[in-house]
Amino acid sequence: MNELVFFLYILIISSSLLISLKISKEALISIICLQAILVNLFVTKEIPIFGLLATASDAIAVGITLGLNLLQEYFGKIEAQKTIWISFFCAIFYSIVSKLHVLYIPANENIFVSNCFDIILNSTLRLIMASLIVYIIVQNIDCQLYSYLNKKFKNRYFILRNYGSTFITQFLDTLLFSFLGLYKLNSNFSSINTIVQIIIVSYTIKLIVIFIATPYLALSKKIINISKT
Repeated sequence: MNELVFFLYILIISSSLLISLKISKEALISIICLQAILVNLFVTKEIPIFGLLATASDAIAVGITLGLNLLQEYFGKIEAQKTIWISFFCAIFYSIVSKLHVLYIPANENIFVSNCFDIILNSTLRLIMASLIVYIIVQNIDCQLYSYLNKKFKNRYFILRNYGSTFITQFLDTLLFSFLGLYKLNSNFSSINTIVQIIIVSYTIKLIVIFIATPYLALSKKIINISKT
């Protein structure tokens, strides 16, 4: 069941990026910002998939990077850089208001719902800070790397350029978050071996997303005609 949901996830994320690109630049920026919020919300859920234990946010993490690559492909590097900071601000806004939200004292008849919010939204400060720091570092690196590959291959080989940038930056994303956010967070993450296993599993899941989503997004070259501005 989880594997089926996972593949539907990839289809929905990829289709949403293409549809948003078709609608407008602003729509694509909006879906990237939405994913930047959701990735911080969904990361707290762990799922068994392909016999491995992963977080439910790996597909969305890849979707953000692929969305930014699409934005740069059609609207230029400057727009991608702006969107990185816009989405970063959205993630900070979500982090702050979610913390304020759990501070509300609930009505007696609403305690159960309030407790659910507490469980979902009460990520540790370290996880929040690690997520934000890694996000801004990795997406800026991807922006620069994709721009370099764009010039290197003279705007050809869309699939290879996306593979090249996302393979590198998603590995960096997984590596940095595992150590900054998880290492010695509690007794479950006190071992280097455990962290290495987490990195291998998370990166493997991301590779599956990249391999499937990137050729699908290449359809944009055939069905969408947008001049770079």
